[in-house]
Amino acid sequence: MKFNKNSLLAVIIVIVFVILAVALFFLLRNFYQEPQIINDQIPVVDSEIKQLTFEEDAERFLQVYFLQPFETIVEKKKFVDREYSRFSFMNVSDENIKFKKELVDTIKLIKEKYEINNLNFETEHDILLALWDEL
Repeated sequence: MKFNKNSLLAVIIVIVFVILAVALFFLLRNFYQEPQIINDQIPVVDSEIKQLTFEEDAERFLQVYFLQPFETIVEKKKFVDREYSRFSFMNVSDENIKFKKELVDTIKLIKEKYEINNLNFETEHDILLALWDEL
């Protein structure tokens, strides 16, 4: 069996390529491994999670809305949008239906004013402050 130079060179190139590919695979495998998740955190028991009542959640919203300094108007608009969605679909007891409706309607007015770039919320703020006093 006689090999010419070109076929011998081709076989050597294929063997070197396979060896390099295998070596590269094992080398790079160590860099891309999933990090081990250390699960030594304290588990949260369901009974430890405190669900806010509607009144507590409304008060939380009002505190954040009036007292937390937002860096930009866009941030505050996102907060209002998110809270409007949350309160709109929130189930409440019969005694809180009127309060919820007034709160959601006021947040909706603020949301609509943000959308048309009308940043005069004096009336809406007065309503929200009155609602906060009711809590």
